[in-house]
Amino acid sequence: MKCSKCGYSGPDQDFEKGNRSYNDTVGRCKPCKAETDRVYRTKNKEKLAAYFRTDAVRAKQIAYSAAYRKANKKKIAIKDKKYQAANKEKIREYQANNRDKTNARQNNKRANDPKFRLDHNMGVEICKALNRYDLGELWQGWLGG
Repeated sequence: MKCSKCGYSGPDQDFEKGNRSYNDTVGRCKPCKAETDRVYRTKNKEKLAAYFRTDAVRAKQIAYSAAYRKANKKKIAIKDKKYQAANKEKIREYQANNRDKTNARQNNKRANDPKFRLDHNMGVEICKALNRYDLGELWQGWLGG
């Protein structure tokens, strides 16, 4: 194939996929297509923002994200762990600067999510029982802590 913009000739894998041509590629190489898309996004920020705020598109994005997270739990957990290890100070700073957002999110979950409420209350009651009967050391021995 040959790029219609820069004239690059190369194998099909160097060109963007599309569905308007006989071989399912567009007429531009990947770098040229990326540049064209970047220019379009820059010129049409408001139009694109309005489109992505529509309920149908947002619901589609949420469904895709949920399916991806479900299919790639281990991969995401590894990536998150690496990020957290590399950015401890940044995370601490964010948490310190956004306590009100975090507290509002927690309060909203407590008010509207019965599973969250149950999990939280069970944890609190277990801690109270351990402290009340001074079983903390016993539990630590059982749990290996």
